[in-house]
Amino acid sequence: MNKIKSASINSNNKVEESIIFEKNILLVEDNIINQRIIILSLKNIVRKIDVANNGEEALNLFKKEKYDLILMDLQMPVMDGFVATKRIREIENTNKTHTPIIAVTANALLGDRDKCIDAGMDDYISKPFKIDVLIDKMAKLILK
Repeated sequence: MNKIKSASINSNNKVEESIIFEKNILLVEDNIINQRIIILSLKNIVRKIDVANNGEEALNLFKKEKYDLILMDLQMPVMDGFVATKRIREIENTNKTHTPIIAVTANALLGDRDKCIDAGMDDYISKPFKIDVLIDKMAKLILK
């Protein structure tokens, strides 16, 4: 589990960045390079990023911590993003909470977004992505 904390942001950051500042994010991603790209892109914007290498690790972290948003890869060993999302939603149904989940995936085929939404995810972004698009999606879901 990696933890990255940020103490400040620049005053010229966009409104979206100020919305996600001081939020706790769970990144569920098995690829170390993808982990580093996302962490480097967000580390000065969010308060904390915890990293899970698969869906099972994500569930364990989710049961212990309160997250404002989850970035979920789909294809991972041990437990994929669809199963992890289903289990997270089952937990949330018992305690009447909802944590936004954004699918972050290399899948960019027609129908992939719908499959993610149908699985209980709140939004979808395909890799590679522009960080400002991800930040915008994160801010919109956090404001809901």
